Amino acid sequence: MAATGIEYHAPESLQDAVALLGEAPGGAAVLAGGTDLVPAFKYGVLRARRLVSLRGVPGYRDTARGPDGVLRIGAFATLRAVAASPLVR
Repeated sequence: MAATGIEYHAPESLQDAVALLGEAPGGAAVLAGGTDLVPAFKYGVLRARRLVSLRGVPGYRDTARGPDGVLRIGAFATLRAVAASPLVR
């Protein structure tokens, strides 16, 4: 997998991530762990010119109770963090 010509971005807000994804002339892919992106690039399934990491976007690792009382678990919350959360227990 050659990384030549691929831009990497690590925005710190959801708005910046959306803007980066929307303005990518050669296509963009969201990096949220990367385990399925590596083979997709390797085998030519994905040909994005820009990778946008969501790691720095706040709020997606949190476990919290919303104003409606519903428990919300962020997409990047680890199983360990969820299991240790007092809200889950």
